[in-house]
Amino acid sequence: MPKSSLPGLLTKLHDALGDTESTNTDLQAKVSEFERSLKQQLENEAQVNSTSLQDQINQLEAEFAAEHPTAERILREIMDVLGRIGV
Repeated sequence: MPKSSLPGLLTKLHDALGDTESTNTDLQAKVSEFERSLKQQLENEAQVNSTSLQDQINQLEAEFAAEHPTAERILREIMDVLGRIGV
């Protein structure tokens, strides 16, 4: 998947979380922070530590595992794209 697929994957992630009533505001805030960090990294507006971005992904993946399996799968797709573009 190319870098251009990321916006669509982020939309899918939001849709998957929006489809569940169990998504708490703390988790939504973490997803929003991840999305901001990712956009900064991709736009090179700020030097975002890619290790920090990876930590955010790992934390979200762990939280999604039990309650949001669809969101977890989408997050893995995002991780795959980021790995392919060297982020």
